Amino acid sequence: MGGTLSAARTDSSLELSLVAVGAYQDNQDPGTAFFVARRSGRAVLSLEHRPHDLWSPVLWLSAEGSLEAQVASRYEQGLGLKLTPLRDSLGSASLSLAVVHTATNAFANAPANPDAEVLRWSLRFKAARELLDRKLDIATVTFWRPLLRDASHYTASSRTTIAWRLTPAFAVNTVFVYEYDTEAPARGATSPEYGSLSFGLRYSFRSAGR
Repeated sequence: MGGTLSAARTDSSLELSLVAVGAYQDNQDPGTAFFVARRSGRAVLSLEHRPHDLWSPVLWLSAEGSLEAQVASRYEQGLGLKLTPLRDSLGSASLSLAVVHTATNAFANAPANPDAEVLRWSLRFKAARELLDRKLDIATVTFWRPLLRDASHYTASSRTTIAWRLTPAFAVNTVFVYEYDTEAPARGATSPEYGSLSFGLRYSFRSAGR
């Protein structure tokens, strides 16, 4: 099971947004007790200046943890520039490049923690589109974050959401998440990659005048 909470406040000069994502899954092998197979969470607070311009600077802070990647906690601070070449009433597409400071804490029993404190590049592609008379929403965001001086060590993630509106407020949706962390096996993870496919119900609203 999982969930997403997002909130944003936007005008012509500033956009402030908060996104929090969490997931949990337990499994049971034949003849054994239940065990936790997946537990992860991430929260991102971002601030963007002049968000409707072609070019806009962006600053963000994030915190996350992931059992799959054997990350007890990870904190990031990033500063970059966003290019939005496509924007209309039905959606937008943007590309951003930033420099990110990352501090990663592995679990206490981890064999190693190779990326404890590093600087990374962060390349992000983000797009959203409404189709079929605004009944169908498609949104995707993809990150690639290599080390500043060694692109062979990186994290990558992609999150794609497809939603069908039942009413202006409610929609059924499916979410596909894929993550890759080259350093995860060194921390004791069974694989550098992990992903999930989930189905659920979405509720959204806009405040008056927004």
